[in-house]
Amino acid sequence: MTKVNRKTAAFCIAVGTIAFLVGWFSFFLIRKQWRNSRDASAILDSMNDFTYVGEGAFWSELYLPAHGVERQPLPTKLEAGHVFIFHYSRVDNGRVVQELTDRLKKRGVKVFDVISHGTSSYVGGSSFKVSFQKGAYTGFISTALDNQIVTDEKIAEPLSPDDYILVLQEGEP
Repeated sequence: MTKVNRKTAAFCIAVGTIAFLVGWFSFFLIRKQWRNSRDASAILDSMNDFTYVGEGAFWSELYLPAHGVERQPLPTKLEAGHVFIFHYSRVDNGRVVQELTDRLKKRGVKVFDVISHGTSSYVGGSSFKVSFQKGAYTGFISTALDNQIVTDEKIAEPLSPDDYILVLQEGEP
C-alpha cells in the first residue's frame, strides 16, 4: 500500500468511527428524551381533569409565579425546575389527594410520601403534598392557597381556593 492510500484509509476509518460514535450517542440521547417525555406524560395525565393556568421557575413552595384563572394550553414539554399551576373545582382535598395518589400509581409512578393535614387555615381545604418518582424525574404535587380566588367571590364559588402545584426535578429523591 502506498503512503497516500494508508493516509486515506486511516482518514476513512477515523471518519467512520466518529460517525458510528455520533450515531450511538444520538440514539441514546433521543431514547433518553423519549423516556423523559413518556415519564412526564404519565405524571401530567394524572391531573387530566385539573385546569392548567400557568407555570414559571420554581423557587419555593411559598412563592408561586403570577397566574390567572383562565385555562391555558397544556405545555408540550414539562421542564424540570419549573412549577406548573392548576386549579380544580371546589371539592374535598382529602378526596383529591387519594385520587391523585391512585392515578399516579396506576400510571407506574412510584409514590414515596404522602403528607396530608387537616384544615390548616380558616380558608381552603386540607393541605397535602404527594412526593413521587418516575424514571429520571422526582417531584411533588401540593396545595397552596390562591389569594386571587379567595378575594374574588365571582371566581371563588366554583373553584377550590387552592392552587394545585406540580414541581418536577431531575434526579433521585
